[in-house]
Order: sequence, then structure tokens, then C-alpha cells
Amino acid sequence: MRLAKLEVLSDSEIRAIHEATVDILENCGVQVLHRGMLDFLAAKGLDVDKDKRIVRFGRSVIEDGLATVPHQIEVFDREGEFACILGDGKSKIAAGHNAIFWVDPDTGETRPSRVADIEAFARLCDVLDAIHVVGIPVMPQDTPDPKLSLLWGVDACIRNTTKPIYFSTDNLTVNRAIIEMLRVVFRGDFDRQVYGISQLSPTSPLYWEEGVISAIMDTVKTAVPLALLPEPNAGVSAPYTLAGLLTVDNAECVSGLVMTQLLKPGHPLLYANSWTCTDMRSGAALVGSTETTICRIAGV
Repeated sequence: MRLAKLEVLSDSEIRAIHEATVDILENCGVQVLHRGMLDFLAAKGLDVDKDKRIVRFGRSVIEDGLATVPHQIEVFDREGEFACILGDGKSKIAAGHNAIFWVDPDTGETRPSRVADIEAFARLCDVLDAIHVVGIPVMPQDTPDPKLSLLWGVDACIRNTTKPIYFSTDNLTVNRAIIEMLRVVFRGDFDRQVYGISQLSPTSPLYWEEGVISAIMDTVKTAVPLALLPEPNAGVSAPYTLAGLLTVDNAECVSGLVMTQLLKPGHPLLYANSWTCTDMRSGAALVGSTETTICRIAGV
């Protein structure tokens, strides 16, 4: 059975969001809180206000950046064997990631997560054919240093599954340490083959923090792809309309894409997103709402 592709945006609506994105990046710009990146972008000829730390992106530099992003990424497992292709038009599932609490399968209790939970999760993912990439499901709460809990999570995954690893941090030191962990265990050519994927996020609306930019600049020295994942909340850090939410997300993602491609043309990227609608009565993020799902389809 072949199902029709699910779509919520017309071609003209996609073009309207793109044109609004270009308008935002050309005339408003994004704030970049990293002096080295500001100097780099200024040297590349971009409009940089170093006092306000705002960068504006012209249409031509946006188009050049979009033109150099690879359309597909070949991904390999821990043993250096081919795992899958991202961008081949077939859906892939990455399990995870980065929650805090765990629902105990035996008691039904919601409790702080543990390294042992991640180990069990990774072993389960390892035998499920539908799971292509394994993310770190929780930030374990039983580690010696809470600031480094992600390192224990990554270690638990790579010890219990051979599948590719997906991880996320906003810390340069942690990001670099994880990449080196993956390099050590990978049995292929880490400088040419993709085993791990690093997710890094701007802060909505429209700015990039220093630590995230540092991690981006560090990651492009390797072959590790970047998943650029904005996280705007409608009604809080983005307009409440879905069109406005999609546009802010797109502007943030495209700004990161352009900076990355200026640093290293052809570096592999994933267009990621984690937009959320907000309950304005409570401030709760409605991550399972119908509107959020509609946006996910629109993002594709």
C-alpha cells in the first residue's frame, strides 16, 4: 500500500514563509553573542553591528548557503557498517531524547532517571528494526556531576547499541567530549564517515548564544553533522499564529545554516525543529497539541 504524502502547506505558502524569512534576516537580523563569529561574518562581507551584536543576512548569502548544503547524508553504525541514508525520501526514526524523569515499567512510578534506564533503552532500540538512530532518552540523575550527566548517557548508549548516536548539548566542552568518545569507539573512518549527529539550538526569538556558536565552530572541524533545532514557543518567544511560528523557526534555522556553510561549505546539516504552542493560561508548553503536529508536517 502506498499512501499519499501528507501536506499542510501549498507551494505558495511555502514561498511566502521563505520570503518572510529572507525579509527578517535581511532587515532585522539575528543576535550572535560570539565575538569571534561576528568578526568572521564581518570579514565575509555580512552586515554586522558589533555593538548590538546583530548580523543581517542578504538574499545572495542565504541562497549561496542553501546551495552548498548536501542533500543526503550517509550514516554508519559503531562498527563502521552502512546504516541508512538521511534525505533519501524515506522516513527514519531517531529515538530519544533528553528528558529528566522516567516512568518505571514495573511500578508505574514517575521517578528521577538513572544510567541503567538508558542502558535498557539502548538495548531495546538495538533490536528494533524501525529505530535507525538512538538518542539519549534522559539526562540521568544518578551521576557524580549533574553538569556532565549527558556524558554518562552517551556512554550508556554506545555500550549497549551499535546504531548511530544522536545527542544534544549547549556546552562546547561536553559537545567536544562526546565527539571524542564517539571517535574512540567507532571502527570506521571517523573523519569521513558519519556515526554521531550533534543537535545545537538557537534561543528564540532570533539569537545565538556564545556556547552554542562555539560548539558549532568546533563541530565543523569534524565530519559530524549538525542538526540545527530552533525551539520557539508560540505566544512566548514567537508569534501565536502558526504562520508566524513557522517563520521564526525557519529564520533561526536558516541563519544557522548560512553561518555553518560560511565556516565550511558542504558541511552536512539537518533542518530540525521543536516548535511548541503555549497554553496562555498556565504557560505550559503543549508539545503534543494538534497545532504542534501540524507544524511538524509543515516543517517537512
